[in-house]
Amino acid sequence: SLTALDVTIPGPFTWHSLQTRPPLVVWSRGNYDTDDGLVKSGSNSYAHDATDYSAYLELGETWSVPAVARVDPATHVTNRGRAAEFAMFMGSGYSDVNTEGKTFYVLDVLTGDVIRHFLLPDGTVSQPGLSLPNALPASPAVYTVETTTGTSPAGLNYLTNPAEASAKQVYFGDLHSRIWRYSLDTPLAPPTPMANLSLGGDGDQPFPNGVSLLEFLK
Repeated sequence: SLTALDVTIPGPFTWHSLQTRPPLVVWSRGNYDTDDGLVKSGSNSYAHDATDYSAYLELGETWSVPAVARVDPATHVTNRGRAAEFAMFMGSGYSDVNTEGKTFYVLDVLTGDVIRHFLLPDGTVSQPGLSLPNALPASPAVYTVETTTGTSPAGLNYLTNPAEASAKQVYFGDLHSRIWRYSLDTPLAPPTPMANLSLGGDGDQPFPNGVSLLEFLK
């Protein structure tokens, strides 16, 4: 199951290490998205609803560490009507089930509710003897901008708090040699492949790791 991170502020170092409190689980969601983590039956309940349950059925092992960023609440409303101010962007990891592991998720940080999910098509894997199924185990990288102007000005000290910046683009790779881009300018549209980095399109350059973003000053 997927769990949220406990974000804390260190206090005075007066406690023994064995007295340290463990992280607080804010929510636990996953495949299967029920109150007991088992397939839906008459003896358990959906963690939220049937729509989220179906979306989470496309989730593989959670190798993809979510990237968190501020989003526009008006365009990031969950099925229960909550307008999210922050969203998690993540892939869906490895799986030996053909219908799992190929979905890109946008989740509400506070609840785990599915805001959007996009099942991505397979790429071309034509190298002889290679039958690598596609998956999205890599962690996404989010490009953020200053909310008011929509641009990232020169220099690194343009914000008092980095959390004030909003997500503009999300980048991530897959195992079929592609780098994808998800645009927050058009959040209803699925991610698009911006590059296929295999030689000759034979699918021999999988991306299990996240990409890094650098802004070059002009």
